[in-house]
Amino acid sequence: AQSSVPSVKVRVVVVPVATTGDGKTAIATPTPVAAPSPSPAASPSVAAP
Repeated sequence: AQSSVPSVKVRVVVVPVATTGDGKTAIATPTPVAAPSPSPAASPSVAAP
């Protein structure tokens, strides 16, 4: 579970960085995409251990 926490933070940082080049409008699109990504990933991770 601890490993998943840092992974999510790293991805979140990368998302805003890439969007910064496109513009604030793009930030809104990747933001929701990043939210569902960790959700499903956390479910299997919790079930695995």
